[in-house]
Amino acid sequence: MNHDKIMLLAPEGPVNSVLSVPGSKSFTNRALICAALADGESVIEGASLSDDSCILVDALRTLGIDIKIDGDTFFVQGCKGSFEPFQGEIYLGAAGTAMRFMLSVAALVPDSDIILYGTERMHERPIGPLVDALRSAGADISYQGKEGCPPVRVKSTGRLKAEQVCIDGSVSSQYLSSLLLISPYIKGRPQIRVRAELVSGSYVNMTLDCMQAFGITLNQAASSCYSVSGNMYRSSTFLVEADASSASYLWGLAAIAGGRVAVRNISCNSLQGDAAFPYVLEKMGCSVSEEMEFNRPLVSVRAGRGLKAVSVDMCNMPDTAQTLAVVAAVAEGTTVIKGIGNLRYKETDRIAALVSELGKLGVEVQGGPDWLKVKGSNSLHPAVINTYEDHRMAMAFAMLAARLSGLEIKNPQVVTKSFPEFWDVIQESGIRLQ
Repeated sequence: MNHDKIMLLAPEGPVNSVLSVPGSKSFTNRALICAALADGESVIEGASLSDDSCILVDALRTLGIDIKIDGDTFFVQGCKGSFEPFQGEIYLGAAGTAMRFMLSVAALVPDSDIILYGTERMHERPIGPLVDALRSAGADISYQGKEGCPPVRVKSTGRLKAEQVCIDGSVSSQYLSSLLLISPYIKGRPQIRVRAELVSGSYVNMTLDCMQAFGITLNQAASSCYSVSGNMYRSSTFLVEADASSASYLWGLAAIAGGRVAVRNISCNSLQGDAAFPYVLEKMGCSVSEEMEFNRPLVSVRAGRGLKAVSVDMCNMPDTAQTLAVVAAVAEGTTVIKGIGNLRYKETDRIAALVSELGKLGVEVQGGPDWLKVKGSNSLHPAVINTYEDHRMAMAFAMLAARLSGLEIKNPQVVTKSFPEFWDVIQESGIRLQ
């Protein structure tokens, strides 16, 4: 494969495939933190081998956590919440989840002096609300560059203490998830209160589910107030389901191609917010069904007679907003995508990127602070798509090759951030690479 650019050619026949995607990156990363803090050896089966998860594995290993990998199974020897002292730097690349989770973990390390840093874009992504919350529990954290963004320096005694911690949830739910994951090890077992409206709440539900799987009892007095009972994490065997965000590109491909694609090991009832994406496609005219294959769920999307525009709030499934925007490019009418303000703080400003790249294809598209309007067209033309170092841009636009032969994608290797096997899987559907 050309590492700079690839051309995609339309399938020679109808799209009718049953495909597999990697394990959920979000569940894998949460399970890694729980397992690292637990007592004894935990096993994470079906784990994501994405760049983001591997970066988190390396970061935890740097702090002394023993993690062995056999295929897609991780064996994690927990530290009971007691790390060895560490002084040094930890590189977290472009992995936003790893940066946010490791900031809280670093605050638990005794006699530490740790600098967490990443890519240039990482150093533009906000982390201030989490820093403020950890400081209120006694963490000594300072910015090493731009105020409110990485890199950050953590000088910790490892002893956090608080009765109540407040955190802003309006930019990213990962701040709350990060704080919740270490909350069993904060002395005083604080109430964690969320200020402002929480975005992407489905990801917090995944965090709570993962914590419970590792033995933590959580009390939720209200939708914005959480506390942990007296137990610590216990070692566990955790089975990771398929990644719904990754599956969305295959379901979207079915809609665009006028065919059928089924994805293994995922249920529409999953806690992953993105698992509801097939129902968005259903509103656009597709049919959705859930079946069982070898006692595992399988979700199938079959295209209807045509795609029609929709108006959808994507607040709880923001990682599929790009998928929807690209599907909308070939739908009849103008699709309105709302509740996506946090897309401006991702690997790139995803709203601006979509406006630019869809425009190259001849799509009429408008972007606002937290919305997109995409007017579908049946007269698109191929173009060279810039991915902006964003894995989801590459995968979302690849779907269009089902109708738009000759589309080119720059920097195709960027997909390894979440879905290393993407180009192999997309070829299984019939799309050809050149």
